[in-house]
Amino acid sequence: MSNKQTVMIVEDDTNFSMLLRRIFDSSEQFEVTNVFNSIDAFSVAFFDGGSRQDWISDLIVADLLSGEDVNHDSLSVLLELRLEGFKFALLLMSGLNLGAAERIARKQGAKNFETLSKSPRLNSKTIIDAALKSLEGLN
Repeated sequence: MSNKQTVMIVEDDTNFSMLLRRIFDSSEQFEVTNVFNSIDAFSVAFFDGGSRQDWISDLIVADLLSGEDVNHDSLSVLLELRLEGFKFALLLMSGLNLGAAERIARKQGAKNFETLSKSPRLNSKTIIDAALKSLEGLN
């Protein structure tokens, strides 16, 4: 049994998703799963043997605005999972400035989350620090 935290990356940009995976893998603190849209995250939760007791991720890192349509954007689906009783820390990433991203997330009902801007200044340490801070809020 591993002592590592589990992370699910929900990101529709394949290159950015794989970059995030490399960052989390290289920290050696996390076991990582990648899904490329929120519907896949929902499927993993409910159909891959998932239940509230078997939920596979301690942390979900998600693109705030990814999704094929406004009814299935990442944040809406993840908030629905929380309403269903699934517990996980949430790190939202966005190309928007942080203030705008946080306002959008709060307007949709998100609570207890961290945000990071997908800016050129984003680095491995910032991502890992934000992930750990988000996980602290879970306890």
